[in-house]
Order: sequence, then structure tokens, then C-alpha cells
Amino acid sequence: MNEKTKKASLSDLFKILRVMLKIGAFTFGGGYAMIPLMQNEFVDRNKWIDEKDIVDVFAVAPSIPGVIAVNAGILIGNKIAGLPGGFAAAFGCILPPFLIMSVFQRVYETFFSNAVVLGALKGIKAAVVALMLVSVMKLSKQSFADAICVIIAVAVMIICFLPAMGGPSVNAAYVVIGAAVLGLLIKRGRSA
Repeated sequence: MNEKTKKASLSDLFKILRVMLKIGAFTFGGGYAMIPLMQNEFVDRNKWIDEKDIVDVFAVAPSIPGVIAVNAGILIGNKIAGLPGGFAAAFGCILPPFLIMSVFQRVYETFFSNAVVLGALKGIKAAVVALMLVSVMKLSKQSFADAICVIIAVAVMIICFLPAMGGPSVNAAYVVIGAAVLGLLIKRGRSA
């Protein structure tokens, strides 16, 4: 797949679709839980994009209206193969959960009252947190380019932990927008 022309063959689109079907089928815990899977598939295994690109995707995806996982898939698919790649990635991301939920909604009460299932879900939740932490550690090398980035990250963490410490809750969208504005102001200040 040639990133410069963003012209994708049918086989390229099927590769993107196949990878996103796999990610969509095995991601538990929402969009952020997809980070390690997307990083593994798109950066490490297939080398379609680099770490800087995946960091950029997960910086932008939460700030766009919609589901983070789908937004990230569209951004990555578009980067790899243009608009058709974005559609293939979105379809691949949406289809597995849609099919799984269509089946599970019929057996929801029985399924989620089963002690074995509840135990498995606890294990899955713990694994998702661990996978996300590993990805954060890997991606932090790209994200913390200088001291200003580290300061912004620490400030965001403090703001996000305020409710746990008895402080006010701040909408995550405002935090992302504020960090973006702050980064823009700092960049402009440096170039002036």
C-alpha cells in the first residue's frame, strides 16, 4: 500500500478489513482497549504506519464525535488506503460487535448471571487494563517529545484524577480541547 498515492487495490482493502474484523472481534473494554491491538497489527506486524502515526490517531480520535474505536479505524484506514481504506476499517470495526451483540441480546439474562461468565469477564477487564498500560508505555516515547509535553500530560492526569480526590469532574472533551489549545499556543510561541 503506497501511502503517497493512497490508491488501494481490492486486496489491500480486504487486508485492512480482515485486520479490523479481528480487532473488532477481540477487543473488550472500548476504544482505548484497541490501542495495543491496533499498534500490534498496523505498526508492528504489517508496518503500514509508524508509531508516530498511531500516537497521532489516538490523540485525534477521542476529539472527533463518535465512537473512538471507529474513529481510530477510519483515520488509520484512510492513512493507509484513502477513503476506501477508511470505509473498510470502519466496517471491519463495527461488524463483529454488532453480530456478537445481536446474538447475546437474546441470551443476556442467562449469560450475565452465570458465575463462570462473570469470572471470565473479571479476568478480561484486568487483561485489558494491563494491555492498555503496555501500549501507553510504548507510545509515551513518541508522545513526550519534550518537557512541555510531559507537563501537559501530568496536568491532564491531575485533572482526570480530581473526582477521585473529591474534586470536580471535568468533561474529557474539554480536557482534550484544552490540551490541544495549550499545545498550539506553545508551538506558536516557540516559532514567533
